[in-house]
Amino acid sequence: MALWKLTLTEANALLEKGNITSVELVSSLLDRADALSELNAFAHLDREQILSTARDCDARRKDADRPLPILHGLPISLKDNIACVGMPMRANTPALQNFEPTQDATVAAKLKAAGAIPFGKNTMHELAFGGTSNNTFGGPVRNPFDTTRVPAGSSGGTGAAVGGRLVPAGIGSDTGGSVRVPASFNGVFGYRPTTGRWSGHGVLPLSHTRDTLGPLARSVSDLDLIDRALSEREPAVMAEIRTLRLGKPSGFYWDNLAEDVRTVCEHALSRLAGAGATIVEIDLVPLTNLVREIAFPIVFYEAVPELTGFLEKWKTELTVETLLSSVASPDVAAVAKILMDPAQAVPSSAYKRAIEEIIPEIAAGHAKILAEHQLDGIVYPTSPITAPKIGDDETTNLNGEQVPTFLTVIRNMDIGSLIALPTISLPVGVDRNGLPIGLALEGAHAGDEKLFAVALSLEASLPAIPQP
Repeated sequence: MALWKLTLTEANALLEKGNITSVELVSSLLDRADALSELNAFAHLDREQILSTARDCDARRKDADRPLPILHGLPISLKDNIACVGMPMRANTPALQNFEPTQDATVAAKLKAAGAIPFGKNTMHELAFGGTSNNTFGGPVRNPFDTTRVPAGSSGGTGAAVGGRLVPAGIGSDTGGSVRVPASFNGVFGYRPTTGRWSGHGVLPLSHTRDTLGPLARSVSDLDLIDRALSEREPAVMAEIRTLRLGKPSGFYWDNLAEDVRTVCEHALSRLAGAGATIVEIDLVPLTNLVREIAFPIVFYEAVPELTGFLEKWKTELTVETLLSSVASPDVAAVAKILMDPAQAVPSSAYKRAIEEIIPEIAAGHAKILAEHQLDGIVYPTSPITAPKIGDDETTNLNGEQVPTFLTVIRNMDIGSLIALPTISLPVGVDRNGLPIGLALEGAHAGDEKLFAVALSLEASLPAIPQP
């Protein structure tokens, strides 16, 4: 048995039965990570540290006289903007190369308490400010389905590691799609929790309004298992597909898609309808117009104070000026220049209006549509395109036109990020080049447990995609 092929849930079942050991599981994964090192999915991977933790897990399992924690002996990787004692935290940027946190991020601490084995730190787009993970410093992360393609960003290393079967699950961060789009591009499942459901303590921040951590894994059950460990809840129960009403937001979300993305996602909805789900056409265009007005200004207003606070609180001995002035990647350096230029600062009045007026208006409008149509979720392509070529950092091709890469990749992600909606990206097929395509399922604010119930039903009704 090739243990690296196991999902988190499958591995957990075999561990509980005593059919495999944690040492055997992580050894298989470490060997695969070595074999696929060209993916550049890991910024830090200490074989002996991982094996030592696995041996401890096996010893505790052997001697246990009571139930073990929910994730006992299971390997889960961490994006390299998450503090974890015993590992560096570099965020793929020069200024942080010597930073080693002396305490765990809350999520890392909870994973350890639940018995998980921290399986290295994943490479990321520098400072999480980008959608390709094509870095000047440390080189590009590569897509396991085609190593000439990007894995998306900023959690590109986590997406590549999970998609390439180097680890069954990993934790990324999502400010504007950085869990959901890497899930889509790497053929896996990605969950953005309702903002605030998971603690952001100990994570290099960009925006308290938009930031959250979230897992990438190879099944909805895997995501559910991780969220159960962190949220201390019962397992989700699959919803009955014939009772589901799913909103399809015509316009914007479904406009100007790559041909294969449209075909595959439309086919997925046809399968769901054939299984008994009701697909309801809805209009979110007025809300998306409001979103475009405030999406980036909020991050630009919040980023410098957030980064300043983290650098001071976590005793990095760095100033935000040092951090941003030493950025290596040209795309991130351009953002850093804006952040440090007082002439380009977002006015406080504009930020206040966004937070106090526009976001509540979007949230109320979204909730009204869900209620009026009695929807269990909203479905749309996670990204309008599949993974661009490495090097297509500025522009990429969409339907014969050169379009901005970053803005196109994340185009459908912003409403959920701004009004704290839980969302799961599910793999639903591949394009003519064998590149994965994701379908996003977006739920109501704080409706995470219902979202899992619906996602389990969708997963059961949709075909599995080919594996790399």
